[in-house]
Amino acid sequence: AASAALSSEVRRLLVLLPLLFVAPDVEVVHEARVATRRLRSHLRTFAELLEPSHRESLRTELRWLGDLLGRVRDLDVLVERLVEHTHALTADDAATFGRLVDRLSAGRGPALDALQRALAGARAVTLVDAAVAFAVEPPIVRDGSRPARDLLAALAAEPFRALSKRANRLGPDSSMADLHDLRIRTKRARYAAEVAQPVIPAARAQARALAGLQGVLGDLHDTTITETHLRAAIASGPADEAFVAGLVTAAEQRRAAALRHDWQKHWQRARRRKVRAWLDVSN
Repeated sequence: AASAALSSEVRRLLVLLPLLFVAPDVEVVHEARVATRRLRSHLRTFAELLEPSHRESLRTELRWLGDLLGRVRDLDVLVERLVEHTHALTADDAATFGRLVDRLSAGRGPALDALQRALAGARAVTLVDAAVAFAVEPPIVRDGSRPARDLLAALAAEPFRALSKRANRLGPDSSMADLHDLRIRTKRARYAAEVAQPVIPAARAQARALAGLQGVLGDLHDTTITETHLRAAIASGPADEAFVAGLVTAAEQRRAAALRHDWQKHWQRARRRKVRAWLDVSN
């Protein structure tokens, strides 16, 4: 199971990396970032089975790559989000806001250049070699005789417990930092459940529920990032752009207020007894 999960994401990453040079569109960057995150998460999920130094070295390098991808991806998400707001603006306001969006989107070029330069360097080559080595022959250090179902349930239970411990302490008024951490924990638990799906079909329902929770928390996180960028643009832009940016910021704040309540509904679905029964987690 560990080998299959790791090799699947490595293959996916190897397909996507060349596309970051020849067709680095929004979807390619997104998929490459997801593959990097999933691979890091799998290394964490299967940590007790893998040789520590090689595992942590690869996780560190994947974090480096993920940060580079994230600088491009975050701008893509920001621009997509801002463009959506233009449909609710008058024609004049939309044209004004469009100038602001164009300035923000101009940052993608330098971020993509930095990513491509890094991918062409020795560090990226070393990372790819290490990832392929993990996919071909994972450095398993623990006896693999335990039934796959029992092992996968036990490994997936750990990130779910960590998520549960945090989620049960948070509420609508929790800080964005705490909710961002909750989102990270949700991703870990979701990816672990998805790894278990081929062996434990019951894990699919929980993976779907956690994906819903992750989506809401991700949307909430994006409202904060969007507002931060808009406030910076207001401080340095002309008055007409500042006015329209203020309208969009207010809309983002209203959305954030609604999402702060919505995430708890998704968490309740993910923690229902029948959904988490396959983990044998008492919570």
